[in-house]
Amino acid sequence: MIDALCMLEPNTGKEHLMDYNIKTVKLDTEFKTCPSCGYTDGFHSMFTRDDGITKWLFICPSCHDVFDIGFTISGARYTV
Repeated sequence: MIDALCMLEPNTGKEHLMDYNIKTVKLDTEFKTCPSCGYTDGFHSMFTRDDGITKWLFICPSCHDVFDIGFTISGARYTV
C-alpha cells in the first residue's frame, strides 16, 4: 500500500507530502530492529485511520520505512 505522509521541512516549516509503503511485519517477542536496514534503536510512531480503525504504525528513524505489526487502537475519540 502506498500512502502519503505530510511532513514539515526542518528550518523552513514548509509542508510537503512524502510517499511511503507500509510493510507488514509479524511481531515475535520484540520489534526493535529495522528489518530493512538493521537500525537497532527502535522506531518512531505514527497513527492512521483506515475504515474507522486507527492503526499504530512504526517508522524507522534511519531508512524511514513504515511498518505495520498489527497494532490497532480502539475507543479513540476524535473531534474536528
